[in-house]
Amino acid sequence: MENQFIMEITEFENRITELVNEVGIPQEKDFLEGILLLKPKRTEQTLSGDFLKDLFDNYVMTGRSIGFDFNKRIEENECFIFFASQDVLRIGVNKNNAEIVMVDHENDVIRIAKNIENFIEIILIIFEYNIPGWCVEKKYTKEDRGNLYKKLERIIEPKYRDYYRKSYKD
Repeated sequence: MENQFIMEITEFENRITELVNEVGIPQEKDFLEGILLLKPKRTEQTLSGDFLKDLFDNYVMTGRSIGFDFNKRIEENECFIFFASQDVLRIGVNKNNAEIVMVDHENDVIRIAKNIENFIEIILIIFEYNIPGWCVEKKYTKEDRGNLYKKLERIIEPKYRDYYRKSYKD
């Protein structure tokens, strides 16, 4: 389990670092490094095999933002383990089936990924799409957003597509 966690985090870190390094504007690169790159809490990692627990135990998540803002710490209730937010929506793992969900203030649930690995894959595609626009104030057209949706549609199972269709295609 430990090697799987390290490999996932390493791949995640490497991909974000690659994308940030593609930015040609030094001040934008510094800004993006500050909010995107993971910062270890200590040199020695303590691993349990639980991806989210290990992520929050081993890295400073405050201030990390990848299309959503990571919480300062994991918050839990009887149904969900919340690890991030986007505006007023809380993002978490459904304890019953490991799906990643968004929950609003009225406890309405929007399913967005089959598991944490699929969610991170989706986020990296969205991040790759958006980073050039963050640096040059690009105005995305409906066609641009439709093209992003086509990329996402290939990796998202049909029952999770509604949220992305509304966000990027419609």
